[in-house]
Amino acid sequence: MNIIYGTNNNDIMFATDGSDWIDSLLGIDVIHGGGGKDVYTVAADGLQKVFQDFQDGSDLIDLRGAGINSFDELTLEVLGDDKVKVTNADGSLQVFVQAVDGEPLTVDATDFIYADTPVIEYSRCFDSVNVGSNEYAVHLGNGGNNWLNLKQLVRGADTAREGALVEMDDDALGNGTFTIKGVTQHFFDFSNVRGTNGQDTIHGDQQDNNLVGLGNADRIYGGDGDDRIFGNSGTDRLFGDDGDDIINGGTGYDLLRGGEGADTFVFVSYDNRTDVVFDYEDGTDMLDISQWGVTSVDDLEITQLSAGRLRIELPSEGLGFELRSEDGPLSPSDMDNGDFIFV
Repeated sequence: MNIIYGTNNNDIMFATDGSDWIDSLLGIDVIHGGGGKDVYTVAADGLQKVFQDFQDGSDLIDLRGAGINSFDELTLEVLGDDKVKVTNADGSLQVFVQAVDGEPLTVDATDFIYADTPVIEYSRCFDSVNVGSNEYAVHLGNGGNNWLNLKQLVRGADTAREGALVEMDDDALGNGTFTIKGVTQHFFDFSNVRGTNGQDTIHGDQQDNNLVGLGNADRIYGGDGDDRIFGNSGTDRLFGDDGDDIINGGTGYDLLRGGEGADTFVFVSYDNRTDVVFDYEDGTDMLDISQWGVTSVDDLEITQLSAGRLRIELPSEGLGFELRSEDGPLSPSDMDNGDFIFV
């Protein structure tokens, strides 16, 4: 999404054909949004703003700077089939909304972002998110034509604009599959994402993300930063990427890759499937088996599978995982208490 600022003078602005975030600042301004899914930002400064090329159902008018909390605070005056005037009670908001090429225009509550509305915005993600409950105004943009339709979006107890949990319910899509990229947005930090019971793909970014899958076969990429990644149930593929990451596959046959940095791989006590760590770095990465109830490497059975492959087991409990090294041979004699986190 392109970010475009005007001046404090009277401006005539032309945005791009992609998705734009447009802040004309002060002044009597005329803004041509062009194509894409645009966000027009306004303040209650008593000066007229004219938004041309407005696409109903696609573009949004951001009223947070004007302090407007609900649609009930607005007065709409229809000036023709393709033009609507939007004001507030004291007249400090003066917005003229005009449709593309004289097309019919209907402006309603869904065309605005309000001051008290939690918002996910301006990401490297899909263009728009439809929230069925209309509880959240959401605009995500990279200029393409992709849509991510969610039945429900639930925020956690934290403030929604500072790192709240973004949680998708199990019916997020009809086929149970969706993709989120760019977890942290340009303005608000949504560094915590929980997926659905479908086959989710979740990408973190440069922040320290907490990324959680649920059921089914998920793909989770931590990106930069020191991330916490939890696959939960299902056959997951978890990638820490850069940073010192903590990666927990949960249950199921999981494929784990830490990437760069000193990573910690966590193995639960209730999983009888064999996870595989593909890029274990001896002396750098750690293996957390604290849930297994053992206190020493002597309690484990370590088997050489090939020159760069080991199997680590606690046979009495049916627990185990496989280590693979990309840095050369790996043998049972390389493993000592310093490689593990015990109970």
